[in-house]
Amino acid sequence: MSKAATAGAVLVAVVACAAAYFNLVSVAVPIALVCLIGLGAGVLAAFQRAVFFLGEEDQLIIEGWLERHAHNGPGVKIVNPFTHRGAFLRRAETLSATEYIKVCNSRDGSERIEKGPQLMFLGPYDKLVARSVAMSLGNTEYAIVTNELEGTRTVVKGPCIWFPGAHDVASKGEAVSMSSTEYIFVTDRLTGEKKTVRGPCVWFPQAFESPSAKFVAIALQEDQYLRLKDKSNGKRWVQKGKAQVFLEPTWEIDGKGGAASRAWSLKAYEYVRLLDSVTGKISVHKGEQVVFPG
Repeated sequence: MSKAATAGAVLVAVVACAAAYFNLVSVAVPIALVCLIGLGAGVLAAFQRAVFFLGEEDQLIIEGWLERHAHNGPGVKIVNPFTHRGAFLRRAETLSATEYIKVCNSRDGSERIEKGPQLMFLGPYDKLVARSVAMSLGNTEYAIVTNELEGTRTVVKGPCIWFPGAHDVASKGEAVSMSSTEYIFVTDRLTGEKKTVRGPCVWFPQAFESPSAKFVAIALQEDQYLRLKDKSNGKRWVQKGKAQVFLEPTWEIDGKGGAASRAWSLKAYEYVRLLDSVTGKISVHKGEQVVFPG
């Protein structure tokens, strides 16, 4: 019974009683009025519990004694007021093409994602947990997706519109674009292994990979060379030009300043003597030629 109806019934009863007290009307009149008002209020309350008018986006939830039921609009729903504990109306969720909601079923605890576009009517035991917008990924963008329930990680590459699963969280990243003279070192954080990735390419990571900053290959002219060392096994060698040198993760330039050196360009009447620092042997090289160290 509404507050207005209750107030009206009380007012009419007070007026009728006052009239009877002052002998303006018979005592039976206020009693009859109070009974009629009570009967009307009861009928109104029963009508409000029994008849529900549903719009296109309305949903009626009926809480029975043992379970709940849902009825979607539009329409008129008539229910027996003595067969349920209560009932209430709620609105459906209108989702655009890029929207989604996360829904929890209060009966079994399960969670799920509902994607747009749609007019979504929740189930009788569903509760809205969150509402959000899908992640938009461009041609050079990606998302690292972690499933918090299973602990797995995956990579989603653009271009696409990405909707999460019920237990997914994601971080957005930008792929590395490299020209033909650029390269990066890539580390697998799971195994610790490192590798070199050369351009030209657009590099997207795997689930546990992370890139270094971009490096530029060393361009050697015909009379230039580099002394290189592999830190993993101690091997040393000379890289001669003409070449572009892309370093590996375990390589380093062996020498002062880490820059390229110039070979000896000998004319016909020139020569050069080279000392092998390991064996102590001296070798003589005569022109005309370009001499690189061993």
